[in-house]
Amino acid sequence: MTAPSLCIVGNFSATCHVGSMLGRGADSLGIHWLPVDLDYAPSLKALGGKAFMRFSGGRPMEWWRFNRAAAAAIRQARPKLVVTTGVIPLHPDFFDACHEAGAKICNFATDDPWASHIIKSATWFLRTIPSYDLIACTKPRVVEDFLSYGARWVECVTYAYDPFLHRLPDPVGAAEWKEYTCDLSFIGTGNPERRAELEFVADRLPGTHHLYGNDWARHMPRGWVLRGEALDNRFRLAAHVPRVSIALLRRGARDDATMRTFELAPCDSCGLYEDTVEHRQIFQGYPDYGFFRDLPELVARCRSLLDSPEKQATLRREGLRVIAVPKNTYATRLQSLLDWMGTSCNA
Repeated sequence: MTAPSLCIVGNFSATCHVGSMLGRGADSLGIHWLPVDLDYAPSLKALGGKAFMRFSGGRPMEWWRFNRAAAAAIRQARPKLVVTTGVIPLHPDFFDACHEAGAKICNFATDDPWASHIIKSATWFLRTIPSYDLIACTKPRVVEDFLSYGARWVECVTYAYDPFLHRLPDPVGAAEWKEYTCDLSFIGTGNPERRAELEFVADRLPGTHHLYGNDWARHMPRGWVLRGEALDNRFRLAAHVPRVSIALLRRGARDDATMRTFELAPCDSCGLYEDTVEHRQIFQGYPDYGFFRDLPELVARCRSLLDSPEKQATLRREGLRVIAVPKNTYATRLQSLLDWMGTSCNA
């Protein structure tokens, strides 16, 4: 068998993780690739393991064993390019293994490592920033921080969508379809900022409001019904069936766009997005009533859309037009990394 020319270091435990989506992008490009799975730390399921990671700069108890195995895999496979995802804490020996193999290494930076909810677990990652040949940063406002921490080269990329995952829902029965029927939906992780925003909407706009995602136990907004995690076809149904799907940013993470920016529209969602320069660039030609600048305008936009099936249909159609195209796929993002690195990984 041909040796893998690409290694992806990421989480492959669910189809929605960036590692999984980059891997499918590699498959679509005909690239033989090696996964190094970050789902390696069962200690994080226990309180003691979480505390250990917090005070060790983002390194779980299994970190040393994992890094030895990962470095050995690189030395054996000798890929041309190694792509890591998120704020991965890697040992210097891993970077040495890449250099010995002649591999270039880049980080697909999906997070803001300096965000308050991430920085305590990103301490070790921040030390390794100068070791990367390239940081592909999804947040333009974070670029200067990467450079100030010694990054050799930073390029801005946007998030993407995965045609395997983000598409029209698979057929389900009438009863299951009805479970997803509501006026408004939001898919995302819980935090105090989002709780306040969603309560503002629910207090002023009566109706059925469905909430999907993790970490809402301490931040549950009144007026919303928690429907749990949305993976695979549950995600597609949660995006497609509701009359309006709200996409909120996370200001603490310096967001101007998020993964949902690219994931809702391919599911034929009636998406309502925060009005940022980046969103306007991505959604060129999208109607003005598909954006909101503040919470009062969000409520007004929701009310107008709920009163107009025609506007809902237009946003669904225009979202598909601008987002569900090849240039917005993870395969294209991966090809950009290859081009920047001057690397050919074709089989």
